[in-house]
Amino acid sequence: MKTGLYKRSADIYFKGMWLLTIALYIMIPLEYGFLKVVYNGIHIITVAVSLLITALPLFRGEIEVFNLKRIGLLLGICVVLIVSIMMSEEAITFDIQGVGILGFLEMLFAIYIVDRVDHGQDKITFVFRANLIIALIFSVLSFTSLAYTHKIEDSLNLGFSNPNETAIYLLMNFSLLLLYTFYVKKSLNKILVYILCAYLFLLIYRTSCRTGVVAAIAVAAYTLIAPKWKIPKILIFAAMLLPFFVLFVYTELYIGGHFHDLTILGKPFYSGREEYFAEMLEALKGYWLVGDVGKNPFNNMHNGPLAILSACGVIGYLLYLRFAGKTIRHYYRGAVSHSQTVALVVIFSVFFHSSSEAALVVGGSSYSIVLATFYWLLKGGDAEGGGLNGR
Repeated sequence: MKTGLYKRSADIYFKGMWLLTIALYIMIPLEYGFLKVVYNGIHIITVAVSLLITALPLFRGEIEVFNLKRIGLLLGICVVLIVSIMMSEEAITFDIQGVGILGFLEMLFAIYIVDRVDHGQDKITFVFRANLIIALIFSVLSFTSLAYTHKIEDSLNLGFSNPNETAIYLLMNFSLLLLYTFYVKKSLNKILVYILCAYLFLLIYRTSCRTGVVAAIAVAAYTLIAPKWKIPKILIFAAMLLPFFVLFVYTELYIGGHFHDLTILGKPFYSGREEYFAEMLEALKGYWLVGDVGKNPFNNMHNGPLAILSACGVIGYLLYLRFAGKTIRHYYRGAVSHSQTVALVVIFSVFFHSSSEAALVVGGSSYSIVLATFYWLLKGGDAEGGGLNGR
């Protein structure tokens, strides 16, 4: 096996996962019975490709120091999870704990795999077209009977499981299309993309997901009006730790009786999750070091740090932050373009969104390749500014 083979494996994975994502956006609202098989297949494929592109370079001693360190962090997370399983009193099954663990690891493995994908114009064009198709799918769904099928009154869900999940899908699609306006050269095409983005923002607003709306505004504001400005390292760490502090501050404010009459965007400041946060943080004191993945297999606890802390403890959470932080700092160094900085702002929005939803941190499957693509764009490449095949 030569280096080119596992580079091609990463390329095939990149395009294949985007095609699967388009298929999932069509299938999920229609509730196909084999979706679980698709999800599990994506988890397993991601882990298998990660092993493929790691094993031979590692054996030959050809792997870069940066990737060697990241492999060490991923292995560290796996060791913590094994210890967490061994210490758990719960029965361990593949359908529950196994799938939860694979989903979490897949998010990190996808970022690791996509690192090997080159920034050619063909791939820029491919992802752009994929997201145009996804935007059209969302637009069509918004005019169907599936638009408001969830029990939460007047909150758009497009047939997905809940409005917050819908907001995540819309936010990622909205952000990628906005970011790709840097590559679209024809003015008319750029205007059409902006119009589509405006409609996607309206759909995000209709989900009533406040963190989704705020994140979309932040991404749009920076994309459209912010100067080319290299974001300081201190802000990178602050953005990554924000959902952790939100978890504790939000809970403590509730316990202390503050802001109970406050409303934001027409909704109470407290969402009803604060009591759950308080209960879980209290329970966490019994297994704070390595968590209890048997009891909490990366469930969506409406807060990313809480989901990770509950499953693999403080040690696992610190290793996760180290992996994400090392990747961001390695990609985002030296001279950077405006599009790279916008990609970083989108990654910030993902961390911000995980203050109220854990899916983009622990979900896997339909989230992984989307999130990994933002890291891929953060890395940058020669295709930047080259246009979309003259478009």
